[in-house]
Amino acid sequence: MLKSTDLLRQAVKERGLTLDALAKRARIPRTTLFHRLANPDSFDISNLRNIFDALSADADEALTITAALLWKEGEDNG
Repeated sequence: MLKSTDLLRQAVKERGLTLDALAKRARIPRTTLFHRLANPDSFDISNLRNIFDALSADADEALTITAALLWKEGEDNG
C-alpha cells in the first residue's frame, strides 16, 4: 500500500534529487520538510508551492501529489 507521501518522494527521485536538495531548492528548512513528510497534514500552501516550484511540477502533477497528501489513510473518503 502506498503512503500519502510516496508520490512526492517519487517525484523527487525521478528528478534525481534528494530530500535534502529539495529542501534547499524549496527554501524550506530540512527539519521542516522531514516533519511535514512524517505528518502530511502539516503541509501548508506555501510549503507545497515552494516544493512544486523546486520540482518544476506541472499543475496536474501538483494536484495529484496534493490530493495524495490530503487523503486520510484508513478513512472512508468516498
